Amino acid sequence: MTERKKRGCLRIVGYAVLGLFGLLVALAIVGHLTTTPEERAEREALAEIQRAERERQEAAEEAEIERQRAELAMRREEERAERERREAEEKAERERQRAAEEAEKKRKGFHCLSPWDGSHRDLVEQLMRQLNDPSSFEHAETRVTPVDENGEHRLVMEYRARNAFGALILQRLSATYRNSDCEVVTWNAL
Repeated sequence: MTERKKRGCLRIVGYAVLGLFGLLVALAIVGHLTTTPEERAEREALAEIQRAERERQEAAEEAEIERQRAELAMRREEERAERERREAEEKAERERQRAAEEAEKKRKGFHCLSPWDGSHRDLVEQLMRQLNDPSSFEHAETRVTPVDENGEHRLVMEYRARNAFGALILQRLSATYRNSDCEVVTWNAL
């Protein structure tokens, strides 16, 4: 097909489309002119009803979206409250366990012992005043009994220290101390 024929065909198609458009416009004008005022009023009322229905549907959709948002916010709030409740319960349980451990340590008398080497600090100070060479003192072991009905603990402590002849020897002593204030009541060498 030549270029000239192509242009001719396109021109014919363009005129046909333009003619159809004109025909549709003419039919619309004729339709508008031939309708009675009652038909126009009925058509406008129907259009108003359709517009009102669309607005009602849009409002219902917006209300549903808002309900879903509120439901989601409530669910998140419930989850947050549940998480906080669990955390509070876990914290309270940890506190109960810590308090129970502290009470058990106190009952066993460990609260009066040094966390470094397990010795009774007050007893070591009193012992150091009695030793020939206080700088030679080495704590070996301390064993404690649970608190008795008098509120006292008994302990046995092993330690090394130089004696009067300069020899480093292992020695033991026993003592009693109060649970309430960790004060040494009595002590003597074994």
